[in-house]
Amino acid sequence: MSIARFCVIFDKLDKVYFPGEKVTGRVELELKSEKEIRGVQLKLKGKAECKWIQSNGKFTHNYKENETYIKSKQTLIGGKRFLDKFKLPKGKHIYPFSATLPPKAPASYSSSRGKVIYYAEAKIDIPLGFDQQERCEFVVVNPMDLNLYPDLKKSYESKKVKKFHYMCCVSSGPLSITVQLPKTGFAKSEPIPITFEINNASNAAVTSVEVYLKRKTACKAEGSRRKENTTLQRLRSKGVEEGQSCTWVENFVIPSIAFPFLDCCSLIKIHHELHIKVMTAGMHTNLNLHIPVTISDVILNGNPSTLFGQ
Repeated sequence: MSIARFCVIFDKLDKVYFPGEKVTGRVELELKSEKEIRGVQLKLKGKAECKWIQSNGKFTHNYKENETYIKSKQTLIGGKRFLDKFKLPKGKHIYPFSATLPPKAPASYSSSRGKVIYYAEAKIDIPLGFDQQERCEFVVVNPMDLNLYPDLKKSYESKKVKKFHYMCCVSSGPLSITVQLPKTGFAKSEPIPITFEINNASNAAVTSVEVYLKRKTACKAEGSRRKENTTLQRLRSKGVEEGQSCTWVENFVIPSIAFPFLDCCSLIKIHHELHIKVMTAGMHTNLNLHIPVTISDVILNGNPSTLFGQ
């Protein structure tokens, strides 16, 4: 085969870009011998895609829907209509390309039913033969500026009370938990100081308090929706004996993973919450609290961004 090397190379080695930024790179083609082609073309595309299969035993339906954010097509060498063929000499050929991302491009994301993906795809149009294609993905990071959402600076408090029901000859007081957060907007890798206050007037011991950071994803296609729940981080704290009260603080550290900002994507919606579960001894149901939190993917220029002017 006369093609020794054919690849797409981005000027940024990490291949990470921001909305509104110009994506630049080059297509490199190395030929062992002269080759007849019609041209070399490059497509740069960004899109959201949701798809899943649903079956009720009798019928199966493939749900699928796309949303396009950028679709750039460039002819790097060759005629406009890609009709005229010509011979490309032996050796190395380099073709630069560039395209500007839209200012509200959603961040890259991937789950089992939905994804936001960006890529550049180069193609050699070969007459009377199979076209050669090479595709290279890149990442778009859209950091959410928490300073633009004043409500996220406010402290948060949630309280829940559980009453225990025994046989008529047994009495028990209630179990209550109060949870306090200094704010509800955080950055990845940031510790969340959670204040717990438990008043256990019941006859059942609290064996532990568990905290889960959950990601709730909703994907839409053809008017139907599918939801996914993922646990991103977990912490297990202490318990409180029956008839006792206790107040303490736990630092719950947010994991250093991507927290994409998808407000400009109509097919995929992401929310995060702290699920706090108070585990009780015996055959009692556990007490649950759900606290919505907002987490930003806020690493800019290699440095964590400043939150709320801190």
